[in-house]
Amino acid sequence: MFKFIVDTLSKFLLSVFFLLTVGSVKCQYPAFFPNNVETGAPSNEFYWVHQDNRGFIWVGCDAGLYRFNGVRYEHFTSKDLTARSATGIIQSKTTGRIYAYNFNRQLFYVENGKLNVIKDWKRNINGLADDGIGNIWITSSDGIFKLNERENKISIVRSQYHYSGSNGFNYTSHGIADPDGNVYYQCGDRVLLSKRGNLSILLKQNRFYSQTLMISRFSRTPWIINLTGEMIIRPVKGVYSDYKNEKLINALKGKKINCVFESSNGKIWIGTYTGLICHDPITGKTEFMYDQFSFSFGIEDQDGNYWFTTLHNGLIRIPNMQVKNWQSTNEKGAIEQFTHICVDERNVFTCGANGFLGIINLDAGKLQKYYHQPLSDFGTMYLDPIDKCLYLNKLSNIYRYKNGSFVRVNSHTRPIKSMLHIPSGYFFLSSQGLFFTKTIEEFLSHQNMIDLDWYRDICRSPFSSSYFVASNSGLREIVPSGKTYKIGKKFLTGKQVISVCDDPKRRVVYFCSFDGALYAIDQRNAIRKLKIMDDGIRITQIRFYADRLFMASNKGILVLEPQTGKEFLFDRYSGLSSNYIRSIAFYGNTCWAAGETVQRIPLSELYNKGLRSHILPRKILINGHSATNKDLIEISYDDEFSIIADGICYRSNGNFQFAYRIKGGNNTWIKVPASVEKIDFASLPSGNVTIELKLIDHAGKDSANVITYNLYVRPPFWQRWWFYFALTLSTLTLAVISFRMRLKVIRRKQTQELRRLRLENELRLTQQNALKAQMNPHFLFNVLNSIKGFIYENDKKNAAKYLSDFSSLVRKVLELSSLPTVSLEQEIEALRLYIDLEAMLLESDFECTIEGDKNLDLSALQIPALLLQPYVENAFKHGLRYQPGKKRLAIQIHLDETERLLTIEITDNGIGREAAAMLNAKNRGEYRSFAISATEKRIQLLNFEKDDVVGVEIRDNFEQNESSGTTVIIRIHV
Repeated sequence: MFKFIVDTLSKFLLSVFFLLTVGSVKCQYPAFFPNNVETGAPSNEFYWVHQDNRGFIWVGCDAGLYRFNGVRYEHFTSKDLTARSATGIIQSKTTGRIYAYNFNRQLFYVENGKLNVIKDWKRNINGLADDGIGNIWITSSDGIFKLNERENKISIVRSQYHYSGSNGFNYTSHGIADPDGNVYYQCGDRVLLSKRGNLSILLKQNRFYSQTLMISRFSRTPWIINLTGEMIIRPVKGVYSDYKNEKLINALKGKKINCVFESSNGKIWIGTYTGLICHDPITGKTEFMYDQFSFSFGIEDQDGNYWFTTLHNGLIRIPNMQVKNWQSTNEKGAIEQFTHICVDERNVFTCGANGFLGIINLDAGKLQKYYHQPLSDFGTMYLDPIDKCLYLNKLSNIYRYKNGSFVRVNSHTRPIKSMLHIPSGYFFLSSQGLFFTKTIEEFLSHQNMIDLDWYRDICRSPFSSSYFVASNSGLREIVPSGKTYKIGKKFLTGKQVISVCDDPKRRVVYFCSFDGALYAIDQRNAIRKLKIMDDGIRITQIRFYADRLFMASNKGILVLEPQTGKEFLFDRYSGLSSNYIRSIAFYGNTCWAAGETVQRIPLSELYNKGLRSHILPRKILINGHSATNKDLIEISYDDEFSIIADGICYRSNGNFQFAYRIKGGNNTWIKVPASVEKIDFASLPSGNVTIELKLIDHAGKDSANVITYNLYVRPPFWQRWWFYFALTLSTLTLAVISFRMRLKVIRRKQTQELRRLRLENELRLTQQNALKAQMNPHFLFNVLNSIKGFIYENDKKNAAKYLSDFSSLVRKVLELSSLPTVSLEQEIEALRLYIDLEAMLLESDFECTIEGDKNLDLSALQIPALLLQPYVENAFKHGLRYQPGKKRLAIQIHLDETERLLTIEITDNGIGREAAAMLNAKNRGEYRSFAISATEKRIQLLNFEKDDVVGVEIRDNFEQNESSGTTVIIRIHV
């Protein structure tokens, strides 16, 4: 009994109808780009839009007349205007003028960049039309007038066909011209037609008296509709009759019509105060769109964009009328995300991130939402072609949706990411493994697990009975194994694969990896890499359909033709309402995409239509002033040359670049953003220069044309022929002068060198003479005689001592005389030997002191060899020898560490220089010490190349005005 109750309850739970919350969302219609005050437009209240023959968009609004190039608005005004508004814009085919009028009875036109007001016009204006032969037709409450553009004169059009009111005026309204220049306008109870100036009645009905008729623009067979839409007259084979289409009539009920025009595909567009109506007279289908906008006028531009002016929401551009989208919001107003999508011949199925099922009936066009409890994401959605039902997975449960109800068919599954039904069973791909079961109700367990890994996507093999699956560990092949399947070959092991699909016609499998690489594998198991996605593109799903590969991504839908390699990115610029696409599905000639919205895209729109932008020259500036653009523009080298150009690329919505290059250089294109108002060339090469300018749109495609500027840049004066001649002449002159000066310098150096050589020779002679002086024969004889006297006196000790000192002195002099410099220690050692021998020759007491600074390192200081001895010798010969009594010789040594200046003072208490000179004159006539003379020559040579190496100063000492000796000061830079 208990088992029976459990079985019965289980069957009930499996077939239970879960509670659903139902809601509906209307179609959100084609996506558009707004142009309002927030995006840089001059106003939000627009009345008219027109595209001129160069591609510019002209708009009339409450702020005036503007020209729009897709990036910025250019205002045209005049001090003669009495109102700011502008409407009714047309262009003359004859003169190219842009005509418009305002609400204060003023008619004006723009020509050569200047707005001109026609001053002899003071009437109300109901419309403007250009007949293409030099006349602008003006409909007015006072009749119809023509402006002759050649003479710039206005005249009234008189005709027997005009209807005259009780006041005698011919009230005319809504004048339009068709593409051939035929002018249509209403006058009372009739619609008149002017063909090349020949006026006739097109249509006359009594019911027109009390009606204001709208005549459709841009049509060779215009429709006639009254302002309330209750009267619709359509021409069929030249015959006008009432048009009875209930859908169109119902759509127009209660609406005030502001504009009517025909697009290139034959559809009629009707702008009202409460939305936009599109009617296709071929299919009879009528669409009502944008009921939140009040439309005042609209056009289709040369590239297929639709432009609509609104009275409160600015100017809107619709890049693609064929793409429709549905958007859903929850009860809090937040936008709900769509994660999966499937489609069959009657419905589109989609599911939301917060657990709702969305169904779009293709006939009704509305999105019906079913909120399934509990609210949680659906892991997968699968439209089963065998069971003819929809399967969904949520919280490890599988639900079947069929005929408007949900049934839980399996309560023990896994987090399923994808599934596939084949005749022998079901594949389930989950984050917890790959499974195969014979029935949908079978629990997913280890018994029916093929492999444990994270699996995402599956497709049939186009060249065998196997299947390919995308996993976190690469692409894997599943091959039959008895009544089940097993893992076969593995490809790109370790690489995470996102999605996989097959091309059964060419027998190729395509798959995409997590790192953005797209691969193809053929029946030989050969893998080739097709492409690497650009930075920032993340592929979420790939599908092959209609001989092309479609990739859903965060940047839109990337379409690739594998055979040709051509690719096309269909994104928001192409007409998507959102670039974020998570899933795609196909049926017939339509692609369906799910992301932030559900979007319907005809496959014909997913081809690259080859639309190319244009670039137009506007102005050139030289040093900030406008200049004429001639075949050859001449400027100076220091002039600043600037280019102002307009890019006509509305589909890029301002997201394009200008690119320029200077031919003849490195030919590299330099890019600047569209927001740059002018391109400056501060420095151009001299001579003939060619500058090329083009436009690169948002997709990286070049403009259809390239602007070329030919310049001749006058070179600076230093690059002129006369300057080169003067420079050559000056160079030659300077060369001659320089040569002569150089020759003079060389001669001076030669003279100086000869002088130096002479001094060196003199130095050598001086050194020899100095050596002779140190070895003075008188001195030698005196010393030897004294030693001989000691020997005679049998004073062997002194004789031996002085003989030893004498030999040491001779040896020392010979050693030092061969060296340019010696240490101060060596110099003093030789000096002591000499002083000892001189002291032996003196007759009375002699005292000698040699003192230096404390811590003075005598061995480290280098001075010229035998420099001091001649001055000491002079002190003995001319001072001390004739001095009676005590004789003193003092030598003081001092070193200035800062300036590295060595000072040696030799002081004696002799008779002085003056007394010595008198004795020498008396005894030997004119006499000058030979040793001193040789030393002075030597010092002169030492100071030849560098001044003040050695300096000598001799002072006479006095005590009480009497001579007390001599001081010699020797300064040496060490």
